[in-house]
Amino acid sequence: MSITRRIREVVRSNLNALLDRAAQLGDPAQRLEEFTDADLERELRTRKDRRKDTEQSFRLRDELDRERERKALADELAARAAAQKSDSKRYAEERASEHQREQAARAAERDARVQAERQRQADAARGNGSATEAAARAARERQAETSRASERAREEARASEEAAASERARRIREAAAREAEVEAERLRAREEAAARVRAAEAERQSGVRARAARIEAEARARAADAEAASRRAEAAEREARARARSRAARGMRHDVKIAQYYAILELSYGAEYDEVKIAYRKLMRRYHPDLFGQDADKQRMATQLSQSLTQAHNELEILLVGGPNKGGNR
Repeated sequence: MSITRRIREVVRSNLNALLDRAAQLGDPAQRLEEFTDADLERELRTRKDRRKDTEQSFRLRDELDRERERKALADELAARAAAQKSDSKRYAEERASEHQREQAARAAERDARVQAERQRQADAARGNGSATEAAARAARERQAETSRASERAREEARASEEAAASERARRIREAAAREAEVEAERLRAREEAAARVRAAEAERQSGVRARAARIEAEARARAADAEAASRRAEAAEREARARARSRAARGMRHDVKIAQYYAILELSYGAEYDEVKIAYRKLMRRYHPDLFGQDADKQRMATQLSQSLTQAHNELEILLVGGPNKGGNR
């Protein structure tokens, strides 16, 4: 399981836990009051600690992966350098062996010339006559021609071997250069892939952090709304008590149930039906269930709240104007 998925599951589980706690209560105002500042601060610290641990583990794993890649590349380069050194040593040994063979051939040729010269001198000293001298001279010329032909053949063979060795060295250098280019391209591709992975992970992390911040801001806004609703309810209750006392002085009996209906609609006790109708429409536009279709828990809470608003409106409508379709005549 990836780190991003774990973070999403942690955030989702914490949000679901908060929503479940809110859904366990029956009254919407009590559900909003349940989210205290201490709970939100504690949840924020917990999420920050988890996010810090997750980011630290991800950085350590990334550093270990880069260290392993560097070590593998160093080992591969060392092995390649050792192979090139071995090839160079073998080539040097072959050249030394060829040089020794050439020296031995030259020495043998010199020995043959010396031997022929000695033979000629011996024949001349014995005085074998002109025919023998001519035959010896012809033999020496043939031997010299043969030696020259052999020397030319050796020179051609040596030139051919040098050309072949130069061609082999050139091919080895070209192969090494191609391997170096391929390895550099592979290393660049790995670095680019790692950079893209890190950028994607950073983007996902930033998205998760933004979502967590948005959830925290929503929770704080709900807490602020709950506190404001509580204050408005207290102010409405105080005002209702004041009006009740005022109307009691005029002979009007205070009804606790009616006061609750006024408090649900965020109105003062004894408000007229026109004010009730305006407040009902405004609150329904704010908490209508169709506005929360993407979140089932919020939609369920909005449905319960809208039912409470509708009940309060209907009861006050019956009380103030005598029932539906009669408020327009007031």
